[in-house]
Amino acid sequence: MNANILLIILDSVRAQNTSLHGYRRETTPNIDKFASKATHYRQARSPGVGSPQTHTSLSTGVPVHEHTVQDDTYRLIPGTTVWERLADYGYDTGAFSHNPFLV
Repeated sequence: MNANILLIILDSVRAQNTSLHGYRRETTPNIDKFASKATHYRQARSPGVGSPQTHTSLSTGVPVHEHTVQDDTYRLIPGTTVWERLADYGYDTGAFSHNPFLV
């Protein structure tokens, strides 16, 4: 049986503003509860300076300087994302977003 993987991306939200990462107000109570029983990483680095570049790198594993995505007019080639690779290994995958570029 495959392990469960849940990747939560809060675009344009600084970790320092989340209660999960020590912010004084309770800003992410549901994520805090979930993280108490999950693997949770305290450090991350954005691969790009904007959402299109960063999300493309997160979805493909390809550095920004190699994929050269600069804006939301670019579309990924089918079969190039980690989500498709995970599906090949039997995972059910999905994305939930209001951002049409991401989904």
